Amino acid sequence: MTSFVGDRALLRPGERVLLMLSGGADSMALLALVRVADERLGLGLELHALHVDYATRGADSERDRLIVSEACAALQVPLETVCLRHKLEGPGFEERARAVRYTAARKLAARHGLDPIVTAHNRDDQAETVLYRLAKYASPGSLVGMRPREGDLARPLLCVGAGEVRAYCRARGIAYGEDTTNADPGYARRNLVRHEVLPALERINPSVAATLAEAAAVAGDERAVLEAAVDEAWERVAIEPVRISTQRAATPEVSPPGEASVSPPLPGASPLPDALDVVALATEPPALRALCLRRLLRGVYGADALIERRLVNGLLRLVESTAGTKRVSLPQGFEAVREYDRLVVGAPRAAGPPRAPGRRAPGPPGGVRGGGGGGGGGARRPRPTPPPPARPPRGAPPTTARRSYSRRAARSSSAVGGSRRCCCPNLPARLT
Repeated sequence: MTSFVGDRALLRPGERVLLMLSGGADSMALLALVRVADERLGLGLELHALHVDYATRGADSERDRLIVSEACAALQVPLETVCLRHKLEGPGFEERARAVRYTAARKLAARHGLDPIVTAHNRDDQAETVLYRLAKYASPGSLVGMRPREGDLARPLLCVGAGEVRAYCRARGIAYGEDTTNADPGYARRNLVRHEVLPALERINPSVAATLAEAAAVAGDERAVLEAAVDEAWERVAIEPVRISTQRAATPEVSPPGEASVSPPLPGASPLPDALDVVALATEPPALRALCLRRLLRGVYGADALIERRLVNGLLRLVESTAGTKRVSLPQGFEAVREYDRLVVGAPRAAGPPRAPGRRAPGPPGGVRGGGGGGGGGARRPRPTPPPPARPPRGAPPTTARRSYSRRAARSSSAVGGSRRCCCPNLPARLT
């Protein structure tokens, strides 16, 4: 591993790194091997560690926390442990746990000025990632897998297999915990790849994990060449950031099934990411045209997002449209807009998170929500207040109708004010 770290400059002199330690074999080997690389390469690293307890495995979770705590104490590595108050349950556990883990890591890194965040992904994890992404996403970027150093992440164990890691731990007497959920194909979709797909492929090529990892490395190196070509094309097709028009197209394109539609932008919306010149884009070769559209989409979804081919195809159809102004809804509340010779992708609303599919829009300002905080998901119009009767002649005694209206108005005013007071305390607290 030391030569892999040195040749690719995965860890650099004087860096203050954050090790993500789960207590499993990979992460405990990472703690030991990073120290070895630091000493042999003379990097002078400052090590910090993070452990996240998801409170899902009872005694096993406590065991892993103790393994990490004792190892860091013995090596004098500062450790921060994050324990979730509520157990993560339901579908999508793997994705939600990953989001919790990386959010905690980036908050800790920002607080203490740590960079990079070092993970314990090994060569087998790389093979699983490539297969999983290729099976799920129609994106050539799937073959790239995980890069050894990318953004704020470093992965120095991508050069070694899972079996080698466990052999190293046994030979050095390094304690680690076994996560029994990793052996259950029904627990996470990636386990299907690990326990069923890869073993089947090993009958064709016993070294399939290493082969896939090598293919990912080659694809990553070749991506740099493609990015240079896209940089040149981008100079030809990109134009200045613009604002989306607030007027809807007469015949908007229908969103693909299952994707959220979005509302028109509000006045004063912020400038959106780069726009593309549709005429200039049409002169580029088809492959570069698609790559430019992927880059445009990554401007809103993030540089590391895997952009599926169907989204690119949707933008290609939009570009080829002959309508003067046309829109198409994109996932997560974003919108692509073609305005004559200009294509823009962005969020059309100035404030508030994207509305989930199937949810009604909130009512007009000042409207009263039903259900004491919107339990029904919709907005109820306030009952119109009846107009007051004609003013009686001066000096005439008040009429019964006027007194009745005054009482009704008072009750209506009290109901509106009470509803507003009740809604606010019941708003759910934002998860931080």
